[in-house]
Amino acid sequence: VTIGENVQSIGGYAFFYCTDIEDISYNAVSVEDLTRQSNVFYCAGVENSGITVVFGEGVTRVPAYLFYGASNSSPPAITSVTFSSTITEIGNCSFYNSVDIVEIIFNCIELNDFTENSAFYHAGYYTNGVTVIFNEGVTRIPALMFETNYLGGTGRVHLSSVIFATTITEIGVGAFCGVGYLTGELVLPTNLESIGDGAFNYCGYNSVTIPANVSYIGIDSFANMSNLSEININAINANDIPLNSYGEPEGVFFRSGSSAGITVIFGEGVIRVSANLFYDINPPTIVSLTISSTITEIGDNAFSYCDDLNTVSFSGNSQLATIGENAFVGCTNLTSFTIPSSVTLIKSGAFNLCSSLSSVTFQDRTTWRVYTSETASSAYATISSSTLSNTATAARYLTSTYQAYYWRKS
Repeated sequence: VTIGENVQSIGGYAFFYCTDIEDISYNAVSVEDLTRQSNVFYCAGVENSGITVVFGEGVTRVPAYLFYGASNSSPPAITSVTFSSTITEIGNCSFYNSVDIVEIIFNCIELNDFTENSAFYHAGYYTNGVTVIFNEGVTRIPALMFETNYLGGTGRVHLSSVIFATTITEIGVGAFCGVGYLTGELVLPTNLESIGDGAFNYCGYNSVTIPANVSYIGIDSFANMSNLSEININAINANDIPLNSYGEPEGVFFRSGSSAGITVIFGEGVIRVSANLFYDINPPTIVSLTISSTITEIGDNAFSYCDDLNTVSFSGNSQLATIGENAFVGCTNLTSFTIPSSVTLIKSGAFNLCSSLSSVTFQDRTTWRVYTSETASSAYATISSSTLSNTATAARYLTSTYQAYYWRKS
């Protein structure tokens, strides 16, 4: 079936029970939205191996309810959809209950954010999953693209894999939220700059790699990922994560982590660990942390209350200069810690409530003083090198005696 570019209206049940349809070439540029009652392609293509749908260049929008299926047994048997580069809008419920889809290909250069979240409701439900391909030239993935209101239920979009174009720079808010069938390793495109709030919330990935060019990581962007066991962060200088109006954490990795815990690795080239990055009311289950040599600052509250954390390692030739306020507060499973020789400032509360921390090794024990504020000019006390040579005493000073003070090398 070829729908020409001049078609402006498609009647209800127009292709009712056209069971032998194999290909639909859609070129109409101004068809009005349809309704739930239209059922234009009711049961089309059910007698063959499936329908391939291709939207032609020049088409700018997909009408609402175009391929709508009223139930799992009545939709057209679409198996593959290709969207042209000129499409800017995909209408609500346009592929609702397209349970046979196995492939969706996007060439859309300027696709708008979705205002409804059910365009692909139930897509791929009768298959082993849908492969989504974003071809080169695509620069952003719209907000709410595959998100559904049925987190954990049968309404999820059954994506099995996503292939990202290297040209993508932005992933919108909630774009893949609730797509729990996405598993394995999530390697985001190298030119990516922004990850929207909730972008991968409730996804099933067990490994996430955040590339170097990312400057914005949204709230809850990797929340509720119960299979997550590894996070590789290569973002050179990503944003600090804001607290809410009550001063409470918003979080990026809320309630994420496998039963075995998460290993976090910061790659070489990363300059700083963002403030509040892993701070949350229900923090991720981080057990191991590797800080690369190029990191100069661990931001305030970066690992606050990550109470599963038991190992922190620094790469050789560490350039770390600053450990932020409350950076490791409440890390109750942390038993030992090494302060690299490059560190010149440890802010207030950095190791407060680290109840198991019994050994702290200062690689450089000389000229440490504690101050009542970060800007104070006069030291409250001087900590001698011989005192800090006792790792148990150093731990007690950092977690208790002088935990509320600012430690500076003079």
